[in-house]
Amino acid sequence: MLLFVIAMSIAISCSILGDFFVQQGATAAKSSTNTSFLGRFFNVFRHRKMLIAVGLLTCHFAGYTLAMRLAPVTVVVPLMSCTYIVNIFLARTVLHEQVTRLRWAGVAVIVFGVIVLGIWS
Repeated sequence: MLLFVIAMSIAISCSILGDFFVQQGATAAKSSTNTSFLGRFFNVFRHRKMLIAVGLLTCHFAGYTLAMRLAPVTVVVPLMSCTYIVNIFLARTVLHEQVTRLRWAGVAVIVFGVIVLGIWS
């Protein structure tokens, strides 16, 4: 059980941080003067934040894979949906993005689904 909690903690936290760094790296690469598609694509990976994102998302996948070995998919996948909830709060507070009411409603549906699955599991 402890190993499962550790694996899920790694998967969730690395996913959230990885998404944050992907957004930051993509924004930094947007100012590229390269006009070709391949040039713009590979320019993204020259930014330090994007390399950090790749490392974090690799750790996320390792934790997720370990969690899948330790628990049923019906437990792991709903717990991973917690990343959507945290990401929308971070997008609003840290990145100062506009979050519409429809997106907040989507978060409410996710929270409700996680609660229902948690009660019935």
